[in-house]
Amino acid sequence: MAFVNITINDLRTLSGLNPSEQYYSTDEGMEGFWYADGFGLSSDDNTGTVLYNFTNSQLFKRVFDPGFVNGKWFGAKGDGSSDDTSSIQAALDFISYTKDATPGSANLYGGGTVFIPKGKYLITDTILIGENCRLIGVNNRYHFKYCN
Repeated sequence: MAFVNITINDLRTLSGLNPSEQYYSTDEGMEGFWYADGFGLSSDDNTGTVLYNFTNSQLFKRVFDPGFVNGKWFGAKGDGSSDDTSSIQAALDFISYTKDATPGSANLYGGGTVFIPKGKYLITDTILIGENCRLIGVNNRYHFKYCN
């Protein structure tokens, strides 16, 4: 098995991707390993842990610890000017419905951690943190600014 360096956009658009290879996304903040996991629908794409290839309807899934996700995987920029509210909420929503890791179990439970890397995140609305979920991050100082 080979590891192929690729961008998120390429995983979504290129034809001829080999399902037996693992892919490594090189986009800043979105780095990580991906593997082909059958066919699916574009609605399966959540930006962070599942990508849909529009060329051949293939799904790619991220290799990650099920109890820990990065807010940037879901589109948060942290640049101080982009509205990161929906991206951070998407990460929180995802971690709120993590599948039970017990083999054969279909139970859902809320739980896990959303990590927010260093940056300035613009939050323009209330974000909801699910039961047993944590939102953590790093920065030089905490900056809170209320935006209407």
